[in-house]
Amino acid sequence: MRRLMPNGTYTWELTAVTDAGETDTRTGTLVITEADAELPDLPVFTISPQTFSPNQDGIRDRTQINVVLAKAANLDVYLLTEDGAQIFVPPQIGETRDGEAGRYTYDYDGGIDAGADPPPAGTYTVVAAAQDAVGQRVERRATLTLEDGGKPLAEIAAQPTGADVVFTVEPYDDALFSAMDALGESIPLPDDPAGEVMAEFDRLRHSKGKTKPYELRQAMQETMMNNVGVFRIEAGMAKAVADLKEIRHRYITDLAIDDHGMQYNSDLMEAWELGCMLDLADTTALSALCRTESRGAHSREDYPQRDDENYLKHTFAIPRDGQIEIDFSRNVDLSLSIQPKERVY
Repeated sequence: MRRLMPNGTYTWELTAVTDAGETDTRTGTLVITEADAELPDLPVFTISPQTFSPNQDGIRDRTQINVVLAKAANLDVYLLTEDGAQIFVPPQIGETRDGEAGRYTYDYDGGIDAGADPPPAGTYTVVAAAQDAVGQRVERRATLTLEDGGKPLAEIAAQPTGADVVFTVEPYDDALFSAMDALGESIPLPDDPAGEVMAEFDRLRHSKGKTKPYELRQAMQETMMNNVGVFRIEAGMAKAVADLKEIRHRYITDLAIDDHGMQYNSDLMEAWELGCMLDLADTTALSALCRTESRGAHSREDYPQRDDENYLKHTFAIPRDGQIEIDFSRNVDLSLSIQPKERVY
């Protein structure tokens, strides 16, 4: 802690010592008035949970740090490594403006969302440090344990039924990371992907249309159930594709949410999830419409037979310029020990 001396009368003493050991002492008084001696206290400093694993597996991926600042001051929150290096926690998500007194909330994921690698596994000291305009400084400290950082990895086995099954998880598999990196290099990224995501969040949060997310979600569910169900025909799937196009137009131009806040905003999350589900619905309906055969769970009454000559291929759905392009250019790998074959009963 570093602080100013509070108001009051103080006695000072000055002593001089010569090389021969002779001393001379003088004293006096010092009066301090109108000093701002109120410290930038941090009455609340909590971390929950105190152990987390930022690996995007959906289990304890994040931790929340809450700090209450008693007076206006600069506030920094950072992790302190064993060698003294500081790993700063990203800006807070609460509604208190930086530098103002109030509650500050930090949603920490180890940097995964921003595309960074999380700090190494271990127990860190978390420091909340407040310093006011005259240099007074207050720190609070706690511990945070980080486990199993990185991205979850899983091996996928192709089954004779045509389904994909996750059967083992291999953390830190260098071969898989290399393959994933190579695949990622072949896919162009926007100039500012994080900025585009935040812009979409802001658009949704400030939507002022007339259509609630649940209305569009219900319309999407109805057309998918009625037209892209277990048994499919071309006319039905074409109608679903057209319906989804109209639903997405309303999602972009006429969406309405009631909660425009930044904390625990379930309206915003529902709207965001709807956009993700529309992406999946578009992909499913258009892929099914383009595949003129029946295969596994894809059963077309107008094309009841399996067509290995034309469709023993993977379906790739590629978003491009606001549209989805379907690509059948990659054949199924026939070097597998279990060969694909028609499902019979």
